[in-house]
Amino acid sequence: MVTVLTTQYTERLQYILTELLGNRLGIRYAVTTNIDDFNATTGVKINYTPTQQENSLQIIPIDLLFENYIQKQKLDVTNDETWHTILWPNENGVIPFDVFAASFYLLSRYEEYEDAKRDHHGRFEAKNSIAFNHDFLQFPLVDHWCEVLKKELKAINPNIEFKQHQFNAITTVDIDFAYLYHGLDTKRWLGKIIKSALSFDLNEILIQIKSTLDAKYDPYNTYQFIRKSIRGKLGYFILMSNKGGYDKNIRINGKAFKTLLQELRNNSDFIGLHPSYASNQNFKMLLEEKGKLSNIITHKIDCSRQHFLKLTLPQTYRNLIDANITEDYTMAYAEQIGFRASTCMPYHFFDLQLNQSTKLVCYPTCFMDTTAIQYLKYSAHQMEEINKKLLNTTKNYNGLYVTLWHNSTFVSPHVKRTFCNLLEKIEFN
Repeated sequence: MVTVLTTQYTERLQYILTELLGNRLGIRYAVTTNIDDFNATTGVKINYTPTQQENSLQIIPIDLLFENYIQKQKLDVTNDETWHTILWPNENGVIPFDVFAASFYLLSRYEEYEDAKRDHHGRFEAKNSIAFNHDFLQFPLVDHWCEVLKKELKAINPNIEFKQHQFNAITTVDIDFAYLYHGLDTKRWLGKIIKSALSFDLNEILIQIKSTLDAKYDPYNTYQFIRKSIRGKLGYFILMSNKGGYDKNIRINGKAFKTLLQELRNNSDFIGLHPSYASNQNFKMLLEEKGKLSNIITHKIDCSRQHFLKLTLPQTYRNLIDANITEDYTMAYAEQIGFRASTCMPYHFFDLQLNQSTKLVCYPTCFMDTTAIQYLKYSAHQMEEINKKLLNTTKNYNGLYVTLWHNSTFVSPHVKRTFCNLLEKIEFN
């Protein structure tokens, strides 16, 4: 049992103690605001107050966890040999910074509420993040802090036991375009074949006709390759819209689409919803898409990832919670690779505006194929190298290595080879 002394036991403090001490370290803890009770206890003690107490590990708090509002935080960031990077350093405490407040700042995505700058899709960009600007985007800083905190607690009581996490990998595939030609509506099918005809591309016309008659010839039909290559868990996120704009899947009510989804359901660990671009601001549409997917695969839908990683906090997550989604995989940047929330562990979303923890669990995604290909212009070798780095880092912290691919990306032989080489390196204890 670890006893924590604090002057106030707030929603924010309760949340971060649950995430760090409970979920990550796996230790039982009790919180008190009474100094006499604290001093009378035995065992490991954490003093989360500015006043020194005997026989305890002191963490000097800043105000962040005792507030119930959002305001611009004045950041102070420095490198540290032991802790890697620390926020708001304080040399007076045994721990040289408020590790609880700093972890809360990163996990709650506090900075995304502070900064109003967004890209043309309304997304918070990596270039505006503390992790990118202080060079720890590709490092799960919160998980590292927990490992150092373990050592500090172990020094007080060598017999203290911590939760043993196991490394795992989840390969996720977003299905934005189930097929290139098979199952298209008539208008789009004609548009594609006319385009090929005007450019005298007879080979593409032949591929289109063959793909229409039999899905096995369709260039985007890479599902068997994915299934045979996979190591670890496999999940698909399905875009349930073909209404145009950024939502251009094949016919949702067509036989081709329904047959494919049943096959994917039978050959994967889970199927999730890929809420359409349009549904991001339309809750009714979100419910309709979720209902259609559930009906086709005859299974409950409880996980999701936003199309285009279009995430607006807290509203996007509130909509998911109201739609009874309990797990989300959107926590990643579109234009940069790494750990957006500075962790490779699942964690509960904290709604800063409501100042409360929620039931929604965020699964951080550290790599997306189109980020490497379209934004960063990586070669196949560079893609493989960055994934090896992320994989090894995640292994070091016994975390969850979540990657994002698209069935359409595997049209490229280079991406296929990179994918296979990467998965071969995944080993489990």
